[in-house]
Amino acid sequence: VYVMERLDGRTRPTSPTRRHNFYEDVRLPPEYRSRLASFLHSGYDRGHMAPAADFGTGSVKDTFNLCNISPQDRSMNRSIWVKLEHWCRRVAEQELSSDKGLAVHVVTGPVWM
Repeated sequence: VYVMERLDGRTRPTSPTRRHNFYEDVRLPPEYRSRLASFLHSGYDRGHMAPAADFGTGSVKDTFNLCNISPQDRSMNRSIWVKLEHWCRRVAEQELSSDKGLAVHVVTGPVWM
């Protein structure tokens, strides 16, 4: 339903070195699973709720699990949403470098319409 991530400003935006494939979470019963086929020709992007760039190489693959994906309008996903992700990272970096050294918690989920 939603994801929560803790950004402490240490993670630098990265691009995965190789293309990861989105995958269905087979641990869930089939009737509760998001499907790859649901996005095919839908006109929607598979939008990461917790961005892949926020995770190290050991866990970036987990961000491609469809449990972390929400349908997003293509233009929103590739413009406003990317800017929001960068802004969250900047705030986390500022907090880390401040006297308090606080982490930022980001909660992301879909709008149910």
